[in-house]
Amino acid sequence: MDCGGVLGPPLIRWLLAHSDTAIVGGGSNHERLADLLGEPRFSFYTLDGHQDSDLVASLIENADTVVDLSPLEQPIREHPSVAELEDQLRVRTEIVRLCADRGRRLVHVSSAEVYGHGWPLAVRAGPTTDADRQVREDEAPLVSGPVGDEHLAAAHERMTQHLIYTYGQREALDFVILRVFDVLGELLECLPDRERPTPLAQVLGALSTGEGGTVRLEPADLYVRTVVYARDAAEAVGLVVEDQDGRTSGEVLNIGDPANRVSPADLARRTLGRYRDRYWDGESPLPRLAETDVVVADPEAQLRLPSVEKAVRLVGWRPRWALSDAIDAALTALFGEPRR
Repeated sequence: MDCGGVLGPPLIRWLLAHSDTAIVGGGSNHERLADLLGEPRFSFYTLDGHQDSDLVASLIENADTVVDLSPLEQPIREHPSVAELEDQLRVRTEIVRLCADRGRRLVHVSSAEVYGHGWPLAVRAGPTTDADRQVREDEAPLVSGPVGDEHLAAAHERMTQHLIYTYGQREALDFVILRVFDVLGELLECLPDRERPTPLAQVLGALSTGEGGTVRLEPADLYVRTVVYARDAAEAVGLVVEDQDGRTSGEVLNIGDPANRVSPADLARRTLGRYRDRYWDGESPLPRLAETDVVVADPEAQLRLPSVEKAVRLVGWRPRWALSDAIDAALTALFGEPRR
């Protein structure tokens, strides 16, 4: 479900390359899937889950494993109307119910936002070390502060995961939950999506139009996060899908790269620097990131370090893409091979 976003295309390519699986995908658009639509083992259905409930039910009926990417690709937006929220909740929970009723395996791909921003600070008083910041699936509390302080999408996702757990305990639902930390897409998109364009998105917009300009920064742009490249995250999902031994059944796995630590502002700076080194003609205007007088006492105050021990143990997955290599690969996809 929602396979036309940031994670869907690399996941489909991984499955085509590493398995003989027949893949049926659905989503609201297929622009990112253009190079895959001719693959004989891949079929795509354009659907709006809010309206095409019969088609969603049919797709689940005819599947062995259902991979739901919607919690990561299409999180519930803040401040919806009552009707919008009711409809979104219905669609999400209906997928869980259908998988349980039909006896289908559910791979639920979620976001690490469920851990909340207060996790590192709630660990202990005094200096916080990497060991303190490390988030383990079976130990970290899912609520680290008042619910009102968290985003609506994260609050709902916690409830959805409780629903999945309950179906697993009471209705024998075969499930796996993947909590994916921040993703850098193959075209330098960032997940989870933000209501305000990230500094990286603003830089890429300026580069694509050939205009300069200044990218303004906000305090949230200065806090360090961990980033996993989309191809690494897709491989992790693929390995879980192809788990034939049931090692991951009923498990929650973190998917992230604790080595790739960067703030949104620094990610934009690094990308702009690589563009300058590889593509700039020395004359065209380049955007610049504004200097800021915002003072952040501890840039790592919101840093969540994913423990990926379970992913290593259960499916043999480790992240392989260094952030610099991912940026170069994405720039090549966007702008072609450097001319010099």
